[in-house]
Amino acid sequence: MHRSGTSAFAGALSMLGVAFGRDLMKSWKDNSKGYYESWNIYHLNESLLKAIDSSWDSTLPIRPESLNKNDLYLYKERLKYIIREEFDHDKLMGIKDPRICRLLPFWSEVLDEMGISCRFILPIRNPLEVADSLRKRDGFSFEKSIILWMEHVINAELFSRGKRRVIALFDDLISQPERTIRSLVSDLNIELTENIDDVMDNIRDFIKHDNKHFNISINENVSRLPECVLQYYKTISDPDFRADDRKNHEKLDLLAGEYERMRDLSGKSKACRQRSLIRGVSNCINMEKGDKEGQLGMGWISSEGEYRWMSRNADVFLKCPHPKRLRHKVFMSGSASLKYLQKRELNMQILMENKVIYRTMFKNEGDFKISFNVNETIPELCRLVIKLDQAFLPSEVKRNEDNRELGLQIKEIKLD
Repeated sequence: MHRSGTSAFAGALSMLGVAFGRDLMKSWKDNSKGYYESWNIYHLNESLLKAIDSSWDSTLPIRPESLNKNDLYLYKERLKYIIREEFDHDKLMGIKDPRICRLLPFWSEVLDEMGISCRFILPIRNPLEVADSLRKRDGFSFEKSIILWMEHVINAELFSRGKRRVIALFDDLISQPERTIRSLVSDLNIELTENIDDVMDNIRDFIKHDNKHFNISINENVSRLPECVLQYYKTISDPDFRADDRKNHEKLDLLAGEYERMRDLSGKSKACRQRSLIRGVSNCINMEKGDKEGQLGMGWISSEGEYRWMSRNADVFLKCPHPKRLRHKVFMSGSASLKYLQKRELNMQILMENKVIYRTMFKNEGDFKISFNVNETIPELCRLVIKLDQAFLPSEVKRNEDNRELGLQIKEIKLD
């Protein structure tokens, strides 16, 4: 799962000789020591998720059968090519991308076809800390982050059964790096190219307590989590948990079943499933009131009074008050800061169901109000995606030290 110490584990393994690819993502503000993720693998996983009508932050589950479609053949061939190019002649390779949690059946099939012997590391972090980290980085609501935590962890645990794997706790890596790394290497039976004793000091410097920015006691905050989520985390993070024990599998399956019933997904349409996950969705989002109902998707950053900054791309969930009607109107208000951009005009597109429904260009600085018609039926719960052609970094105007891109300031979005 994202924000669960995956980069810390990958960085330590890299020092021990594990190759993570040729073209890796550069470090960034929210991960200053590096991601250890291949750009090519990242782009393939993003494209694959889109092809099955999903995304890494979708709160809808991904069914295994959707990853076995014949039309995914080209993605399989592309992945094989990427692996050969990224890891040519590497005897010990590592692949790190939290998206694989949701795509593991696809990945396992490809790696099996290539004859690659795999070991799996499942980094686990307190879901409360993950939720706080996602809130700071992506602006996600607490409810959405907990759903994402469960979807990622359940999939990773279920589809790695029967394979050589370890459940690795982020807290253990921070508090006992040497013991955790030695145990991991031993349990996975990895033949390293570097001696642990020779690089352990470097690993300790790399993994420091100050790298973990959120520390929340699960026992002091039990009321914040649904019981099935709490018990799932306590079970999989128990020191006595054995990843290959059938009784542990049965217990996790029961808790996963309770979680799925809590979402009330059975037999409902996609829109209804999404609505059951994001409770209380309305036809209007007022940024001053916040995101109490989880209507903001990805791409929303910091709040500023009655406005909220979006990045280059952002999405929202709105309830359509008249889904059978053929004519609807969308209202949006906010503020444009064109003086910070390289060119003093900003193009915006708004999409619904991957279809552009509105385009405009901002040429003037300051507040704006726009409205436009949608002359077709709209699902009861719809997702609007706002796309900009450029953005700026807040550090360029000395707003703060955040290096995420900023686009428009949005005040209100309404569907009528």
